[in-house]
Amino acid sequence: MEQVVAASAGNHAQGVALAATTLGTDAAIVMPKAAPQAKVDATWDYGATVEFVGQDFQEAMSYAKGLVEDDEFGTHERVHS
Repeated sequence: MEQVVAASAGNHAQGVALAATTLGTDAAIVMPKAAPQAKVDATWDYGATVEFVGQDFQEAMSYAKGLVEDDEFGTHERVHS
């Protein structure tokens, strides 16, 4: 597994980022545009890449699922939030 993908507006993102970094795996976190800046900063600090999509969690989750479903090389693992 090269990368995990998760959707979150905060605490879950930080946990996934920390776990991925600890395991030597990249983390791509999809967060809604309205995510609290402190949560975004902490997620970055734990080593994740953050992409902002949509105004709410449902839009971010839908996009994250699409990333995994469109991954023809099997390099992403979805992390449920």
